[in-house]
Amino acid sequence: MNSGRELFHVLTEGASARMRRLVVELGLEERVRLRNLYYPEVTADFTARGGTRTPALWDGTHLREGEEAVEQALRELAHEPSTGAAGT
Repeated sequence: MNSGRELFHVLTEGASARMRRLVVELGLEERVRLRNLYYPEVTADFTARGGTRTPALWDGTHLREGEEAVEQALRELAHEPSTGAAGT
């Protein structure tokens, strides 16, 4: 199970693609769940968290929106110790 972090993205959006690749490059696949806004239930979760633009990263409490904010949060997460929980 991941730590409650979710990357909301759009498949056809360049910034979203860069952030998905960054998740992999930083080895965060088990710590960040990728959520494609193509699916209505994902869009509902994104909206419920106050989302208006992608990419966006939910950390369990706050939503960071936009490529710069998401990249910064992912890089910070990569330097935090892992809890050892497996991703979904």
